[in-house]
Amino acid sequence: MKSFSILFLIGLGLTAQAQSVTDTQQQTLLGQGRVIVGLGTGFGYAGYIGNSYHVAPRIQYFLKDGWSVALDARYDANDGSQTEFWGAGLSTRYYFLRGQRFALFGQAGAMYGRTKYYTDYAGSNPQQFVSPQFANTFQTHAGLGIHYRLGKRWSLEGLAERTLSNSGRPSLDASLWRTSIGVNFRIR
Repeated sequence: MKSFSILFLIGLGLTAQAQSVTDTQQQTLLGQGRVIVGLGTGFGYAGYIGNSYHVAPRIQYFLKDGWSVALDARYDANDGSQTEFWGAGLSTRYYFLRGQRFALFGQAGAMYGRTKYYTDYAGSNPQQFVSPQFANTFQTHAGLGIHYRLGKRWSLEGLAERTLSNSGRPSLDASLWRTSIGVNFRIR
């Protein structure tokens, strides 16, 4: 029984040490004071409205371990309706489940930008538009994502988010849900 107790305590000590190594590895990316630059891109199919895509660069600063704020930019486009959005804003992320390589996060943010859209057609072909219209647009978004640590500085991520807009124009892709994949690099 005494041997079993000693082995149990040694095993418990090794387990605790392994847990702290895991935290340290993930902290190299998600720790307080870290700065990460990233680029996300996505593509969607929207049936009769056409395909949509978006590109979203950002710079992210960690206020606390696992909690960050970011300066985001975004370009959204739809090849069917020829609708486009350019904007910039702020977002926040919280990494609520962090493992050795994977982390799950929630994200919320707001953007202000400009939407270009068309309300008229040239001739019988609905793909020929005459004059663009512009509207100032306020967008909010919230979503869930997964982060995969590749090394000390590099990571990949996947994100699914819901976007809402106040411009009064139809959504860029007929669905307000968007998915994207991205790559990140820690600069500090």
